[in-house]
Amino acid sequence: MEIIYGINPLAEALRMEPCRLVKIAVVNAKGMTKETLHSILNLAGTKNIPVTFKEKREIDKLTDRGAHQG
Repeated sequence: MEIIYGINPLAEALRMEPCRLVKIAVVNAKGMTKETLHSILNLAGTKNIPVTFKEKREIDKLTDRGAHQG
């Protein structure tokens, strides 16, 4: 399983055609505006990609403590 993390890489991956994302995990990050989150949720919804909200520690574990930005 390949993991993409970071707000901008995620947004780019959502815009790609064909979109190869199968699921998205999000944490309420300080650096993410409501507009950014809304945009990500809308793009994911149009492509039928499930979005789950996780605790920061869960995202840290998935990314091996990478700079994920939530």
